[in-house]
Amino acid sequence: MKAVKATKEMQEFASCIVKLEPTEFLGLCKILCVHVFNNEKKDENGKPMPREGEDIVVDCIDKFSQLNRAKRREIMAILRPIGKKR
Repeated sequence: MKAVKATKEMQEFASCIVKLEPTEFLGLCKILCVHVFNNEKKDENGKPMPREGEDIVVDCIDKFSQLNRAKRREIMAILRPIGKKR
């Protein structure tokens, strides 16, 4: 039963993060400590290149799943209203 509930929670989290505005998504990445830029790859000006979007989303889901229940609930309480209005 616990695994089913966790899977439902992950699906809800994933459906909420795809509805976020870019600035909101970057804020979530910062909260979850997910790196958006790849410091190993640089552009012609020497600035770090952004990582692939899919990789960032997967890392967000991984980090979210590693949080304790209270932190996951706190984040979902913020994301649910955002997901419902879009």
